[in-house]
Amino acid sequence: MAVDAQNNDQVEPPVNDLGQDVIDAVGLDNFLIENDEEEMAKIRAKKCRCRNPYGGLGCSHKFDDAYVFKLRYQMNALSADIKAMCLLGKISSSGIKTSQMTMKSRRASQTVRKKKRTMGYFVDGVRVCRDTFLFMHMLSDKFLTKLVNHYLENGIEVPRKASGGAGNNRNAFSAEDVIHTVKYINYAEKNGMVIPGRVAGVKTSDPRVRLLPSSDSKTRVWKRYKEHFVDLNGKTGGNLRLVQRSSFHKIWNMYTPFVLTTQPRTDLCWTCQQHNRQIYQSANQSDEEKAAKLIQQQEHLRVVNQERVLYQQHVKESKAALTGKEMSLGEHAPCSMEGSMHYSFDFAQQVHNPNDPDQPGPIYFLTPRKCAVFGINCEAFPKQVNFLIDEGMSISKGSNAVISYVHFFFDNYGLGEEIARLHCDNCSGQNKQICHVVFGLALHP
Repeated sequence: MAVDAQNNDQVEPPVNDLGQDVIDAVGLDNFLIENDEEEMAKIRAKKCRCRNPYGGLGCSHKFDDAYVFKLRYQMNALSADIKAMCLLGKISSSGIKTSQMTMKSRRASQTVRKKKRTMGYFVDGVRVCRDTFLFMHMLSDKFLTKLVNHYLENGIEVPRKASGGAGNNRNAFSAEDVIHTVKYINYAEKNGMVIPGRVAGVKTSDPRVRLLPSSDSKTRVWKRYKEHFVDLNGKTGGNLRLVQRSSFHKIWNMYTPFVLTTQPRTDLCWTCQQHNRQIYQSANQSDEEKAAKLIQQQEHLRVVNQERVLYQQHVKESKAALTGKEMSLGEHAPCSMEGSMHYSFDFAQQVHNPNDPDQPGPIYFLTPRKCAVFGINCEAFPKQVNFLIDEGMSISKGSNAVISYVHFFFDNYGLGEEIARLHCDNCSGQNKQICHVVFGLALHP
């Protein structure tokens, strides 16, 4: 039911022109949808911003609650074009004028309008405030302002969307291109590793998460996809487009965010761990003792920073020494290459065989077989040679084993550089034994 603002008589709300197909679909008698009590409660509690709101609540209460609900339902069901046509019709009958000249019938000549004419808002002939008009038609203030400005400039012509976006972009990838790319990224189902439990740096509980090896970065996967694209495209009829690197990354992040790359791991500094533990445990100590421990940690970080700068400088010089040279790791005569080269070596964590990250229960073997991993990396390429030592062949991780591995590497994979610079872990078996120091001095004759 509606209330006539002039004679305060209750009248039936007339059927407005919101689209006969929508009205027929909704119905005039039984249009309420189940589980819409929240919407009805919102309508009953609606208040407007008028100085003297109707009934102490708002202009929307000039109409029956069911009618307001029906109008909001119908406006929400309309398509964008039909909704714009309906609103343009209401705007044209609201008293707003597109002409900038006055329209006084008692004057022969008209003048330029000095003040902007106020627009009236009507719902089925009943004047309401702007806030209620927006609420009943499910509009935003920005959209209505944009539509009014369009009417002042173009009249009742339906606004058209500006060309652009993925739908109107001729260079946009088709659905087949995206699907094909996503299928290639999903090769992680075979090559990836399921997370066995909590993994540092992986903040997700998605069971689909797969971890690729740290060597398989997104760029490296894209390069592999680019190399095999010709064969893959030939199997699909040759109608696919090659996805470039930036688009490849976007598709990866959008459709397969659960495929992650394992971050490289490194050993923790024992000195930093000791200093941090002392700082954590100094809560009840004096300020002088706390300051001394902080100074000790800061001095250690300063020294470490100097060592890092020296390491980066050595790596940079090694890369510069290979500029313009086509070389690879292999057998080379000693001192046959001018310049310096940098190498790093260290033991990795042991690998157990058999290895199952999702261990379902007890294994058959009482103790898995262990395999030690020792790697020597040449940062100038960068390439790395790994030694896999079975527990039956491993003697220890002391100086004898390290010297044997390093000596074998330089005999079979060295570049024959004049100056070899080595970095290794701060382990007594690698850089503090006198045997290893003497071996380093006699490495090149």
